[in-house]
Amino acid sequence: MRAMIWQAPLRKAAIWLSCFVLTALLADVLVRIALVKLEIPGDGNVGWRRRWVARHRQGSDIYYAFDQYDRTKGWIARPSLCEVKVFGNKRVSTNSLGLRGRLEIPLTKSPGTTRVLILGDSFTFGDEVSDDETFPHYLQELNPDLEVLNFGVHGYGHDQMLLLLKELGLPHDPDVVVLGFVFHDMDRNLLYFRDFAKPRFTVTKGRLELRNSPVPTPREVMRREWLRRGLWDLIEGTTWTIRRQTGQLHQESTRLSEAILREIQRLAEDAGALPVFVYLPILESDLRSASSLAEGFLFAFCEKYEATCFSVRRDFDRAAAAGIQLHFAMEDEAATPGSTIESHWTPAGHRVVASSLSTFLRSLDFVGTAAHSGPAAGASTGGRQD
Repeated sequence: MRAMIWQAPLRKAAIWLSCFVLTALLADVLVRIALVKLEIPGDGNVGWRRRWVARHRQGSDIYYAFDQYDRTKGWIARPSLCEVKVFGNKRVSTNSLGLRGRLEIPLTKSPGTTRVLILGDSFTFGDEVSDDETFPHYLQELNPDLEVLNFGVHGYGHDQMLLLLKELGLPHDPDVVVLGFVFHDMDRNLLYFRDFAKPRFTVTKGRLELRNSPVPTPREVMRREWLRRGLWDLIEGTTWTIRRQTGQLHQESTRLSEAILREIQRLAEDAGALPVFVYLPILESDLRSASSLAEGFLFAFCEKYEATCFSVRRDFDRAAAAGIQLHFAMEDEAATPGSTIESHWTPAGHRVVASSLSTFLRSLDFVGTAAHSGPAAGASTGGRQD
């Protein structure tokens, strides 16, 4: 009798549970079908991951054909490339470490040599230009007595730059560590998936903690893809958009970026190098205003931590006023046919950056001097150097 009393409620609960599971599965199937034609809202992890999966199914391993998987940073250029044709009619070469250019760099520098290591993203790497058209290359041409190392990698956030500095940069004993600061990279610090899967840091009790490391391989990412639910992707993507619109993402990226830049500063100084944070304007809107939120963030950081900051915005402004084309233009697929948006710098844009940075380094007495210990004489900290 007692068993019969429980049978009815149990059957009812089982029916409700079955209905819930079937409804959830049906909703997931419908969302998956819809997402075949629709883009995930926002520019967060889900959108980047889904775009990579689509490219991968068409034969792309990471992003560019010259990329390769890297277990600690996600990706890096393939080593020992020689004049590979990319970006239309441009050429890309790399040394045995996968760094842009064909210069092999010994760990031990020659006596009296000043070594400048430049961290950055695609603007430093030189997307859309050849090896001899990047601003690190032009900087080397302007200053033969320097040894300029291009550690830029396309798509990197400051988190990946920090890891690259630790692994490959500091062992090369730099005298100056330049970070080409681009505002997009602050948002990348929040991502665990961008051009491909990547590591990311979180701040816990004031300390950086590394997540998603080692980075999963392309095969592992694809193996996990079938487990992902379309409904969860939609929720996660929508949540990212809401957090952006409410300003929550900006607060998070500001806090995290400050912690990462601070760690880069600390590592460089502990190694006896001078860290220099250079604001790089990548949009015409950067030139139309006296300053930008991103530039303000960077100089506030430098003032807070007594770091050396510099901006090339005014030199870009002067070049633009003189009619120099600083950016390539590419078709905007999301807008009306024939419309264009700003892309990466032209060789002329890279020349402006190199000239501006060269002048600044000379003001720090680094050009034409031997390796230093600690900040150079005349180095300015915390103020705008533009």
